[in-house]
Amino acid sequence: MPETYQKLFEPFYSPLPIFRFPSKQQQLINEKLNRIYRYSFQDEEPELKSLIVHGMFVEFLYTLRQLAPFNTYSNEPLKDEASQKIYTIANFIHNHYSEELTLDSLSREFYISPYYLSHQFKDVTGYTLTQYIQMTRIRNVQYLLLNTKKKISELAEECGFTSFSQFNRIFQKYCSQSPSEFRKDGGGNSIPTIL
Repeated sequence: MPETYQKLFEPFYSPLPIFRFPSKQQQLINEKLNRIYRYSFQDEEPELKSLIVHGMFVEFLYTLRQLAPFNTYSNEPLKDEASQKIYTIANFIHNHYSEELTLDSLSREFYISPYYLSHQFKDVTGYTLTQYIQMTRIRNVQYLLLNTKKKISELAEECGFTSFSQFNRIFQKYCSQSPSEFRKDGGGNSIPTIL
């Protein structure tokens, strides 16, 4: 059914096939992807498993096509040098999330005032610096919860959390369940996509 598949792929034919959705639509997309991911760990005959995953992926593509009108992404060039610096700092956070990251340490690292960094970061990313660091760490913990058998306290420390009680509170805030429930459910709740 090549013509039908072409319709499913329409969202990817736009000049810039990047999608950023409001939280409600983002949750729908995440649910479809998480379902495929969870199913991939089930014991099943390879041929049958392949067929089921294919079906789920077709459903994902259909959902993406239906939600395409909600895409909020716009390809605006970075307005200035300050915005470029914020993206550089966001990239630094992704590469150093396991280290101690604070407003002061990042402002020193990038030769920018804490006040200016705080305000610019929120303006450019839509998140406070603290939220962004927490979400980056939680995303990495989620991955490790599903792909390793390490203790939750070890994973929290590995991903930069210095207090286990703080980690539990933040995980609950973003995922609406405890880390152990998340692991048991195979990744039931995801968090917003970030840069």
